[in-house]
Amino acid sequence: MVKGHKIPPPTPPRGGGGAIRTEEPPPVREVVFGFKYLDITDKYTVRNKDSEYLLLMLNRWKEISRLQRSELFQAGKSWRCHTHDWSKTKEKDGFKNLPRHLRDYEGVQIGLGMKKGRVHGFFIQNVFNVVWLDPDHQVWD
Repeated sequence: MVKGHKIPPPTPPRGGGGAIRTEEPPPVREVVFGFKYLDITDKYTVRNKDSEYLLLMLNRWKEISRLQRSELFQAGKSWRCHTHDWSKTKEKDGFKNLPRHLRDYEGVQIGLGMKKGRVHGFFIQNVFNVVWLDPDHQVWD
């Protein structure tokens, strides 16, 4: 460094008025989808579905993301959201591929529309952790 030469201070980021946001955002209360535990198998996949189906699925998730968890469960048949009774399904052991500490969470299904399949997972607070994509109703007997 040259004697007497000072390093200039960092330039604030542009577009935000120069201030860096430091406060915490308000807590999210709407449903958020998580995919950390997504278990894509030959049985639970959208591999053979067309782009129309994928767009429908994404649009339904977008609509659900505007709801609070309680609203989703109270919506009745419009979302077909309810917990699983694993004994009445083809998957008697539930989400057996999940880590053991997560298997005690109640399994939940959310419908994607009349005859459009379901998505299965579990809630931790307002985060719906997707485990299976079930466009062909493979979970139920």
